[in-house]
Amino acid sequence: LRLTTEVAGLGGVGDAAFQKHTAEARVHTPLAALGLPQLSLSVAATLGLLLPRRAAPLPATGDSAPPPAPLMPPHGVFLPDRLFLGGPNSLWGFRTHGVGPREQRHTSTGLPHAKTPCDSLGGEVLATSSLSLSAPMPGRQFEKLGARAHAFASAGALHSLGGLTGTAAEGLPPPSPGAAFVAGLRSCIGVGLAFPTPLGRLEVNLTQVLRRMPGDSVVRNGLQVGISPPAA
Repeated sequence: LRLTTEVAGLGGVGDAAFQKHTAEARVHTPLAALGLPQLSLSVAATLGLLLPRRAAPLPATGDSAPPPAPLMPPHGVFLPDRLFLGGPNSLWGFRTHGVGPREQRHTSTGLPHAKTPCDSLGGEVLATSSLSLSAPMPGRQFEKLGARAHAFASAGALHSLGGLTGTAAEGLPPPSPGAAFVAGLRSCIGVGLAFPTPLGRLEVNLTQVLRRMPGDSVVRNGLQVGISPPAA
């Protein structure tokens, strides 16, 4: 279990002002008690919450209104401070930071074109969960490498705080935050090989995204390689 809290803008110092809380839990257990000595079960979950600590300023009006500062976030939260989802050690099957809304980068002319890359905008509420079964690979060479084969399923969601309030259809009440959160779930399944290394666990996986949203960036051929940092 790992809990982290990041606080920015105490005493009004600096441009950023937010609280970011994350919680990670992992459980790994052999299944020998069930008569399956070669199999191990792993379950992991992550929760994240980003809370602005500065109220959004009221928009100024009139000819004397100063121009908006493009790098100043209205709530004291800059883009790198936000929560991101997607990629190895986050949500397999999706590209790094591939979940959630995206925006095309500004070009020298100010006009994006078809090949202009997009950047993730992140979110303020995040949750992921995963379950995997693994077993050692047969063969002397795989045994020396400590290789294990595994099959996994994972799901996750990323939202803004405002997005969880949802938009009500005409004549209907707005959806609850819980319903809005579940409606934004993404999911993936896969199989692969895992190798222990000094930097962490190297994984080579074949993935299949089961649920995605418009705008998400996924690994199209399903082949994904990544390193999970060693547990603290």
